[in-house]
Amino acid sequence: NVHVFYDDSFNTRFGAAATTRIQAIFSIVKTIYSDSSLTTVIEPNVIDITYRSGVTWTATGATLK
Repeated sequence: NVHVFYDDSFNTRFGAAATTRIQAIFSIVKTIYSDSSLTTVIEPNVIDITYRSGVTWTATGATLK
């Protein structure tokens, strides 16, 4: 189960379509991870999508450790 959080940057870019965009992303993720060539199948299940107003997350060296 996955609870997706998104920040101001994502909200600014996609606005009212943010939830739809996240669902589309996870549809692609499900397809990729259910490929028959994989020995382990991962089935992500989005249980909630939450917008965190007032924050912006950036993937940098420090936050990726």
